[in-house]
Amino acid sequence: MTGARRGSSTKQSPRARMNAAKRLQDADALVNLGSRLRDGYGVPRDLKLAKECFEAAVQLGEPTAMSSLGRWLLEFAEGTSQRRRAVALLRAAERRGEWSATYFLGRAAEDAGDWRQAERCYERALRAGDFASGARLASHYLGRLDARSHRKGVEILRRSAAHSDTSPDPVYLELGKCYLFGTGVPQSTEQARKYFTLASKTQSEAKEYLGRLSLSSVTGRRRRR
Repeated sequence: MTGARRGSSTKQSPRARMNAAKRLQDADALVNLGSRLRDGYGVPRDLKLAKECFEAAVQLGEPTAMSSLGRWLLEFAEGTSQRRRAVALLRAAERRGEWSATYFLGRAAEDAGDWRQAERCYERALRAGDFASGARLASHYLGRLDARSHRKGVEILRRSAAHSDTSPDPVYLELGKCYLFGTGVPQSTEQARKYFTLASKTQSEAKEYLGRLSLSSVTGRRRRR
């Protein structure tokens, strides 16, 4: 009977699962379900129900829920009052140590046209190990025209790889491109191959670049003959 009950619980509708988590005051379950509903991961996408999950978890004082709700408001709500509430929630989450809030505060500042504030947020998040913030910073500088900005972008990528609290493979991919095209660093096929090899564990684009490098190497040897 225990197995039957356990199996039936997994077939509950998302709303029933949300209500059960509310009764249990299970903030983690509410945030997890809300995130899946927001992204349509394993369940049909339902933005309204996702927001309900995040709101309920915020009432329980969960910092991750504050960040998730702040993100939801920035992405899907309209009006300045909703944006102000989003920023307030993100700041509260950051004060309580929620790392993702700092990144989204950066995104909010960037969307508002305040790059200096965005950069400060991204730098704080990068120091905490968030490579997505490092990638955002690096992309800004690598996208400029001047060589000085390119060098700064590469330096940020290196810091991102060194301080990342998750797999830095996407950062290795970008470093590989910098060496391949000589952006911010002296052009080096050898260094490009090194970083593409590191990134290839999870990045299919890195494998494509490695294939191109191998092909060009073979072509070069044939020409020399």
